[in-house]
Amino acid sequence: MSDNKDNKKNLTVFDKRDTKKIKRNAPKRKKIEPKNNQIMADKKKKNTKIVLIIISILVSLALIVAVVLLSKKQQTKQSITPNLPTTKYTTIDNIEKLKEFDKQNSDAVAWLRLTNTAIDDPVVQAKDNDFYLRKTELKKYNIYGCYFADYECKMGDDRTSLSENTIIYGHSAPRENPNGKKFEQLFKYRDLEFLQKNPIIYLSLPNENISFEIFAVFYTNTDFYYISPQPLTEDFENFTKEIYDKNEFIFENGKISKNDKILTLSTCAYRYDKANKGDHRFVIMARMLDKNETPKTTKITVNPNPQRPSN
Repeated sequence: MSDNKDNKKNLTVFDKRDTKKIKRNAPKRKKIEPKNNQIMADKKKKNTKIVLIIISILVSLALIVAVVLLSKKQQTKQSITPNLPTTKYTTIDNIEKLKEFDKQNSDAVAWLRLTNTAIDDPVVQAKDNDFYLRKTELKKYNIYGCYFADYECKMGDDRTSLSENTIIYGHSAPRENPNGKKFEQLFKYRDLEFLQKNPIIYLSLPNENISFEIFAVFYTNTDFYYISPQPLTEDFENFTKEIYDKNEFIFENGKISKNDKILTLSTCAYRYDKANKGDHRFVIMARMLDKNETPKTTKITVNPNPQRPSN
């Protein structure tokens, strides 16, 4: 009995020692240190931060570029310097068209051409301003009429015979649609960019093609007598001041002199005629260029405060 106890005791001791030996001699397991996890997390966070910084920089650059482009676009709208030719200016020749049309109607006195518009037609003249008011250039009834010169204007065969102010009338419509019929097309010139690209008006007489450079675009009522054939001789100072004050644009080199001849295109206007009196007009004026004259490179800006007609 005692032997059994001793054996059991010895066995127990052996087992405990053996266990300790096993534990002592067993290979140690490699643990993933928390420090290594932290390093990986920090590295991932750092990479994410770098990516976010790069994205922020790219977005900022894109915004800066967008602001610069928008600023340039706005400046272009507000101020445009025409890229006009620096060599001798060549006019558009419509003399043959005029001669051909004269065979159909001897009232034809000129041919009017405005680039990038639908205006490319004969101009007629009668003994008064009523005859062609609702007639075509072939004397047929039409509510839009045709282009006709003021009966008081001197026309003739070349520039020497023209009045100081050659006035040509044409109809428009209440909507003032720039793509409409007849002189409704004149409303294209309310757009600064269009004006910059099309600053010249062409008028052909029987013996000469003449170019006129635009210097005024404005609204007025009929209280301003802009349709005088001799305004520069009669009252130059007041006449020109009225034009410059009303002008929708400021032309850097747009002043005229007493020795100039001008072309006036006039049509009905409705934009500011709230009382519907029917006495508002939209007017474009242009200065005659000399035969060998090159159009001036004129800086054009929008007039912030033009004197428009009131009711």
